[in-house]
Amino acid sequence: MSFKENILKKIQIKRLAEAVLSSIGPPGSGASTDLESMRLLLEMREFPMETKRGLDLYFLEKSPDPETGRPLILALDNELAIYRTFPEDAAMRKNPLIKEMVHILKIIKILNDGDVLVSKRDVSLETVREKCLADLDLSFQASDIEALAEDGRVAFELSIVPQWEESLVIFAEILGYGPLPKPFETPGSKALGAVGQGPDGEAICGPIVLYDKIQGALGLMEETIGARDREGRRALKKTASGMASPAFEGAGVFGRLKTYVLEKG
Repeated sequence: MSFKENILKKIQIKRLAEAVLSSIGPPGSGASTDLESMRLLLEMREFPMETKRGLDLYFLEKSPDPETGRPLILALDNELAIYRTFPEDAAMRKNPLIKEMVHILKIIKILNDGDVLVSKRDVSLETVREKCLADLDLSFQASDIEALAEDGRVAFELSIVPQWEESLVIFAEILGYGPLPKPFETPGSKALGAVGQGPDGEAICGPIVLYDKIQGALGLMEETIGARDREGRRALKKTASGMASPAFEGAGVFGRLKTYVLEKG
């Protein structure tokens, strides 16, 4: 796959993992894990799957453990349990039959899966996320970044919102930009930027990309603004509302983002 295809896949993996993580409640809370997003995440990596006793089991490694012969299996249910065991054993522990529940040795296995359990819930999710990302080649050439900037520029000038937003999101991923913390909220505009901390722990943001898909507006502020910088935050809100002009606007934002990436290496 091309660099662009790989980075878009990374972004999709990240979004799916975030959706699943946000649905996982504390143990015993009864919260329903977002199994549809989890299934889509597993399909991104094309893990082999078997269904046993109505339970979908995903094989997370290409081959079983060489010493025990046991595969690494994720059971797709609310707990997202990962087991180092055989599929029949995992299914029995998750969905036992009545006759198994009166069998002394099997009931011990059902009630205590510590001998085969590897992880659950958010830890299992992180294992799957890392495996999904492991095969992606995210290296790039200058020509990849130049093409990305050109795609964004042309799409913006032609008012093709989905395409220029895609280029913008890819640049944000490469540069490590993310949503701004609460003190920097910009009602009416979306914002992505470099987020960090100052020497005293103060939240700082900048550069910041501001955009409004409905209005077709796009801007880039190069200033670094601290959470306690009232003037800076006021300038940010004025820029987001269109009352002040940023350093770069419109299609020119993509050229500046290209420079950031190439300078960063």
